[in-house]
Amino acid sequence: MDRRNALKSMSGLGLAIGTGDSLLRPTDHARAHPRSAPARGRAHLGTASDGRVVDAVFQGASAWLANAEGGHGVVHDISVRIEGARIVEVSRAPIAGGEVIDLSGHLLLPGLISGHTHVAGGSSTRGLIEGGRSYARPLAIVEESLDDDELDALTTFNLAELLRSGCTAQVEMSLSLRQARSYARVAQRLGARGWVGGMIPGIGRLFPVWFGTDADLAAAESDTLEEIRQNLEFARSLRGDGLVQGMMTPHAADTQTPATLAAIADAAREL
Repeated sequence: MDRRNALKSMSGLGLAIGTGDSLLRPTDHARAHPRSAPARGRAHLGTASDGRVVDAVFQGASAWLANAEGGHGVVHDISVRIEGARIVEVSRAPIAGGEVIDLSGHLLLPGLISGHTHVAGGSSTRGLIEGGRSYARPLAIVEESLDDDELDALTTFNLAELLRSGCTAQVEMSLSLRQARSYARVAQRLGARGWVGGMIPGIGRLFPVWFGTDADLAAAESDTLEEIRQNLEFARSLRGDGLVQGMMTPHAADTQTPATLAAIADAAREL
């Protein structure tokens, strides 16, 4: 759909307004999102470090809410109770219990999904893409020169920026399987929600395949098939995580052969 229709469809994704003080009954969200509860032990809002699910109450916030009749607007001075990663109660009246977080003067929004990210490459290419210069060398330096701890630090810096912007979930097309692993480690630690895969071919092999001849593409096929196998194994390892899930992320049609596209399709069907 186009941008305008996408925004129209998003307007109905808010919290339903009911009558009286209660704006959302606990069962409403459970029916609508039966798989939304995270894995226990997550170190994010609503879950203690020892795995206990705790309450947090946002008080005094303003929020953009949709109602059952299709209308929407800003409702002021509401209270929102969180259990784990789930909204269980929204009310115009104060809510007792749990850790109280004062959001007076703040607008409370649902988490936004960033639909196309390369988190580890974010800050290293900033200003280059906008200026029309090649981003190939900075991306190669990130991939080749940083050890795992340094790569995780860079990923953390860039993911924290996304989280602070309100994008609490990312469709993360990491530029290599190594960067995908880094994203998964960091997202799990920060409590972000993500769908992640390593680009195929990865950044270390991409440019000779992408800008080469048909013969170069054919010669690269066996190595690309091996990348697909490794990415599938990585995606399988994330099953059951709750917040971070694996996916297949081919670079483009012109960097694949019929055999590699078929293998990617088979992997995607499995996932």
